[in-house]
Formats: sequence, structure tokens, C-alpha cells
Amino acid sequence: VPVARSTARLLELFGAVAVMAHSGAAALRRLELAGLDLLVVDLGLPDLDGREVLRRARQRRPAQAALFVSGLPCDDALPAGVALVAKPFQLATLLSAVEGALA
Repeated sequence: VPVARSTARLLELFGAVAVMAHSGAAALRRLELAGLDLLVVDLGLPDLDGREVLRRARQRRPAQAALFVSGLPCDDALPAGVALVAKPFQLATLLSAVEGALA
């Protein structure tokens, strides 16, 4: 939760409107209520992993841009167009990944 909060604040400093959710189900509900330009989702959420959140989000919005973050190693292939930012990350790394995901 502290990482999510600080990440949201950092993104807001650069002009983003950040909407936080602390579970996969909550993220999907928020995404349904308001279309988001970019879904930044942790691969290790407690109820649904980030891949499942993105899979379900793309059922509703096939072109949903996304970025994964994780503090754990990820050896699996990522979905097309989705980058992984390893935690802990530097601000420049996060912003570069966000720009790439939105390009």
C-alpha cells in the first residue's frame, strides 16, 4: 500500500490523475466506472494477479494500455505491449515506462 500511494503521488506530480485500488477486484471495478488511459498493476495482488486483472480489463477494453510492476522476479513472457518495472524503481524508470506504454 505505501508503494502504491507513493507511485500515485509521483504520477500526479507529472500531471496524471491516479486512481488507486488495493486489490484486483477493486481495480476492475474502478476501471469499469471510469476508463483509464493506463492500468499500472502489480503482478502480486492478493486476490487476482496482475495478469488476470489485465486479461479481464482487456475483455472489456481490448486496447487497454498497461504496465506491470513487481518486487518479485518475473521469468514469464509478458503480454504484447506490456512492460515490467521492477520494484524498487527510480522515478525516471517509471516515467519512461509510462511514456512507452502510452505511446
